[in-house]
Amino acid sequence: MSIIEQRGDGDTLGGRILRARQAAGLDRAELVRHLAVRKSTVQAWESDSREPRSSHMNMMAGVLGVTPTWLLQGIGSSPRGEVEADELRVLKAQLSDLEDLAANIQSSIAQIRTSMDHLLSAREN
Repeated sequence: MSIIEQRGDGDTLGGRILRARQAAGLDRAELVRHLAVRKSTVQAWESDSREPRSSHMNMMAGVLGVTPTWLLQGIGSSPRGEVEADELRVLKAQLSDLEDLAANIQSSIAQIRTSMDHLLSAREN
């Protein structure tokens, strides 16, 4: 498998490392300190030009609060901050749908009111 191949969640290993790091609220330098690696090493992982060794993968998963399986394959629970962001996106989409529905209902009410007014006006004449 190519190191930039996408899996489970449609992202790459590097993309998941970046997402998990951001969700954990860590900058790259903090992750470097936790793992005792070079900044260029983490950059290479996040850009999918290199893969971490299994020992770094397991340690990184613990630091980032995700499972190694999620980092490797995108299978399982995503980082906590991402779950909240996903829920927020769903709620925003639902709200937008309801606002569109409300606008359509208002438009229908206005059309019915106009039709009723025309009928009442024609009836009076």
